[in-house]
Amino acid sequence: MQVAGAGTEACMEYPRVLLVDGSPTQSARLSFVLEQSGYAVSWAKNGAEAQEMALTLSPDAILSEVNLAGLDGIAFCQQVKQHPELLKIPVLL
Repeated sequence: MQVAGAGTEACMEYPRVLLVDGSPTQSARLSFVLEQSGYAVSWAKNGAEAQEMALTLSPDAILSEVNLAGLDGIAFCQQVKQHPELLKIPVLL
């Protein structure tokens, strides 16, 4: 997403957050709050999907639930921090 500044020709991208949560309801609620605060939000339902999306999207931050199906939040965080393209992205569990 891009927003044009009022009265300027410059465009600014919203900070991108990757939200990792197995609950569509909780994800929708949190996405709404983050979007209202000026963030672009992408949602992954599990750690494996999140890892693929992180590589594709290069988010500014990752917000993950700990209890995920399959690859849990802690293992996902460890994999992110071991990947050279992702290791500088902050991860909040």
